[in-house]
Amino acid sequence: MKYQIVFTLALLMSAITSFAKSEDPASSWLEHLIEPYLQVQKHLAADDLSGAQAEAKILLEALASQTHTGSSHQPGAVVSESAMKIQDSSDLQSARVAFRELSGELLEWVEQDGSIGAKTLYVVRCPMAFGNEGASWLQDGKTVSNPYYGASMLRCGSIEKEIAAQSGEAATDAHHHH
Repeated sequence: MKYQIVFTLALLMSAITSFAKSEDPASSWLEHLIEPYLQVQKHLAADDLSGAQAEAKILLEALASQTHTGSSHQPGAVVSESAMKIQDSSDLQSARVAFRELSGELLEWVEQDGSIGAKTLYVVRCPMAFGNEGASWLQDGKTVSNPYYGASMLRCGSIEKEIAAQSGEAATDAHHHH
């Protein structure tokens, strides 16, 4: 099953990369999702469940607005499922479990795409999360801000990788903050 998904993704990605790079649907798709995703990450790091839920809703709306690309292999299935779980979670722990799924999915896309728009992002991993299974996430600053532990171990984790911002006209957006 896993291989089939990887294969489908590989096909999808090769189809996508055959388009002109300037209007790359994958990166624009990701760019719409990454801002609400980063907000969810920040709210979870701050132990703020309602904030995370509100941003998960925004992420779902961004996803819905992106689904008219006509592809039957919409990359959003896992993303929307995990975002819905965050939106509907009754406690921080279940939101964090869903956030791990969401992060895994987005990380996979970032790996393939290599960049997301105007922000430099960092892949951070906490080896202790989920009973030492470990879990990764994306964030937009160098200060580790752990969404799986929040205040109890906010700085637990290490930056594994930097994903550089795309250069060009997209970079004008880099100073946009909430």
